[in-house]
Amino acid sequence: MSTERKGKMLELGADRLADALLELAGRDNIGRFRTKLVAHLFVAYAARCADKQRLGDLVFKMIQCDDYGVRDVLIGCARDYLTEPVMRVMVARLQELAAEEPDEFRKRHWPHNVESLARQLKDAPLFEAARLASWGRLSCRN
Repeated sequence: MSTERKGKMLELGADRLADALLELAGRDNIGRFRTKLVAHLFVAYAARCADKQRLGDLVFKMIQCDDYGVRDVLIGCARDYLTEPVMRVMVARLQELAAEEPDEFRKRHWPHNVESLARQLKDAPLFEAARLASWGRLSCRN
């Protein structure tokens, strides 16, 4: 990509580009490569976004509309663009969703995201609690 093109992309602003990338991630038929590309581009611009709380809210809203876990890749790299306090707020919100979720599949999905955030926060007790909430045991093996 040329320097001029990169400059034009930066001019769009992190917020507008983040919104556009999230919309792109929401389309059907997204493949593994495209998922990683979107995540990479999202992180590149989200890291420059000054309002981390707004960014956390945006990601949180987006993953709520993700029936297949395709957008979980953005949770998996949250430490690259969110602050620890924002990640901890997201953990609390995910735990609330899990507690209120009537659907069994989705009830397990939220703690999975908490596990990912706990790994990034290097918070072993949080990881353990999320794993127990999701699987009822620490190992997912029989």
